[in-house]
Amino acid sequence: MPMLFHQNMRTFGGHSAIRNALYGVCFGQVAAVLPVGVPVAVAGFTEITNASVGLQAQMAVLAQTLDAGINNLLVMQVGTSALGITEYIVVAWSNAQIAVAAAGQVTYDNLARTWTPNAVAAPFANAYIPAPHMDYGALDSRGPAWVAGTIGGVAGIFMFMHNMYSLGDRSGGLVGLRMCAAMVRKALGGAYAAAPVLIGGDFNAAPHDMDTGRGVGLYARAAMAMGVPINTTASNPYDYWLVTNPAVVAANAHVFAQTRVPNASDHSGIGLVL
Repeated sequence: MPMLFHQNMRTFGGHSAIRNALYGVCFGQVAAVLPVGVPVAVAGFTEITNASVGLQAQMAVLAQTLDAGINNLLVMQVGTSALGITEYIVVAWSNAQIAVAAAGQVTYDNLARTWTPNAVAAPFANAYIPAPHMDYGALDSRGPAWVAGTIGGVAGIFMFMHNMYSLGDRSGGLVGLRMCAAMVRKALGGAYAAAPVLIGGDFNAAPHDMDTGRGVGLYARAAMAMGVPINTTASNPYDYWLVTNPAVVAANAHVFAQTRVPNASDHSGIGLVL
């Protein structure tokens, strides 16, 4: 079976030759320790600072360094950082592993006080999907980006998220993922109306399960050591997976510390074998 991968890129724009080269080394090191015979089907890269053609080209190179089978990517606008910088998420995938049917993002409508989904059907006109609505006045406010498709003939929705931290309501962003998952399911319908949702990200909060509330139930799955989640930053286990299927086991989660080095990221990469 294939795996999912997530990496917080720490304000990455693709314009620094030093950082680009270092990330190339880091992802090469991750590729060398990926489980044998387990290709990366979908990878999400968060805390991206632009959607330029140069960024797209650089992320394509890095994604293929992680797994040579990755041959598609989208850059999706998702919100604003605490510094007032528009944030994007790159989602990349392998056509050999997943048949992507749609993609998009979910952004918060502060006036309507609700999460608003955007769904774009494949094939995609270009590699950039802007957010149709975004509260530009709200700093540290972000939503998830996602792709939906079939892996081994089974439909799934694969989301990635960089949660707010310093200025925003990180609890609201995290809990809001229950509604985000439900709304994407509803927007897609058909085979995706009850499809499993798997969300990888830097959640800026310790892993914990969330009941259905408004939306779907989400269960935290983090790589463990000695019965506790493995830290993915210097002192916290902030990067993990949230899944709608409680049968997904934590033993399938992995942490890749090769990317947590100066001038690359302050977060480890994470994986989840499907």
